[in-house]
Amino acid sequence: MSRVVSFVVVAVPGAVVGLAAAGAAAVVGAPPAVVAAAALAAAAAVAGWLWYRSPRAALKTLGASPGGAGSSPRLANVVENLCAVHGLAEPELHVTDPGAPNAAVVGRLRSGSHLVVTRGLLESLDRLELEAVVARELCQIRRGVRGATVLAGVAGLLGSGSAAGWLVGRMFDARHVIDDDIEAIKLTRYPPALSSALTKIAEGGRNGSTPAGRHLWLVEPPSRPGTAPVQPSVRLRTAALEEI
Repeated sequence: MSRVVSFVVVAVPGAVVGLAAAGAAAVVGAPPAVVAAAALAAAAAVAGWLWYRSPRAALKTLGASPGGAGSSPRLANVVENLCAVHGLAEPELHVTDPGAPNAAVVGRLRSGSHLVVTRGLLESLDRLELEAVVARELCQIRRGVRGATVLAGVAGLLGSGSAAGWLVGRMFDARHVIDDDIEAIKLTRYPPALSSALTKIAEGGRNGSTPAGRHLWLVEPPSRPGTAPVQPSVRLRTAALEEI
């Protein structure tokens, strides 16, 4: 599904631009071969640009950027230990300023991924809870976040909250959210820590997320009026953890 989402969200805008280029070429009387070449070139250029720009654009929707605010020694230690023990690639770390606790991951490839946490998360979680959150996000990276990243990047580049929210609401696949929660427990072997962390994040309030990036957060921020949630509720997620 990640590959399908990635392809669709870059191919559709590319096709629209390609058709526009073909129409412009046809208007000036270009031969059919030139019209077709213009359409293909324009479509490929736009799709390639969206694909290349999507991680940076996705980070921007979260209030993070490469080489930005950096991380904390506590966070870095937890990430390093979990990755070393379980043979996982270490993501680049970002700490954003919003006070509400939350975390997210971005990346097209496992080896070039980014872990974003808010300062509120670091301030509100104890060691076991932080370890549970990091483990959960690392499991999501291991499964792959290419589709979610490209979706957030393209939605963010649209520059319209309503358009971005519409795209995310219809393209995001939420089936793996609870699966990643459960996979994290296999690393930490302590379900209560993740349940407690999810509850604290849900009670922490809005973190200023844009509609384009709401699906990237560990716990989706409160939906804006008229916008349906795209993730399972925290109550449903914690109930699943309690059954383990």
